[in-house]
Amino acid sequence: MAEHKKRKRVFSGKERDPYDTYDYLDTIFKGNEDKVKFFFLLGDYGRYDKNISHTNDAYRKLIQRTQAKYDIGLHTSFATSKKGGKKKVKIEKQRLEEISGAEITRNRQHYLMLKFPRTYNRLIKAGIQEDYTMGYSALTGFRGGICTPYYYYDLKHETTTNLLIVPFQVMDGTLLHYMQLTPEKAIEEIKQVMQEVKNVGGTFVSIWHNETVNDLGQWKGFRKVFEEMNSLGFEWANSTSN
Repeated sequence: MAEHKKRKRVFSGKERDPYDTYDYLDTIFKGNEDKVKFFFLLGDYGRYDKNISHTNDAYRKLIQRTQAKYDIGLHTSFATSKKGGKKKVKIEKQRLEEISGAEITRNRQHYLMLKFPRTYNRLIKAGIQEDYTMGYSALTGFRGGICTPYYYYDLKHETTTNLLIVPFQVMDGTLLHYMQLTPEKAIEEIKQVMQEVKNVGGTFVSIWHNETVNDLGQWKGFRKVFEEMNSLGFEWANSTSN
């Protein structure tokens, strides 16, 4: 009931939407916009897909506003991993392209749904050139055994494809839900992973969601984690790129 009342207050304009953290994110990413990518859900509403409709005017404006500052990509729905998913990938990609007015070449699978080789083959056929799904949901670390982007190799046809796999090492939900770390322990874990990546000259990539940086409820204290990680990451990226 409390959650229902809170939603009514947000809808009535009496309370700020706790999921609307985009202005805050702009302040964190200022000066480093080229190192950030936003992925948007454009699937149909379903059991595992609860995103805002692609016809929602406010959502469309958010996408357009974000695209003006950052690279954007498709966050393919859970449904794309099921029967008929090949068609759904193309539909969702077309929706984002219609809203943004630009060609979409980046993707990340909802719930990290990867089925080999079907998922990658579907993405390639849809025109996706970069995918950011390669990572663990329950642990930090290196699911592909590497922290450097690499091109997907098609074993069936014995050929290197044009789909660039960009592995990630840390995800917000992993730290809280699976590893059950406190904010202090989460910072320690991230620093350790970042150091491992730095030791081999790799690319550190993390995944965060707009609601996990609102510093409310279960995510209390994780805004500090997010800020410290970005401070270290951007300093490292900027110093090594010069």
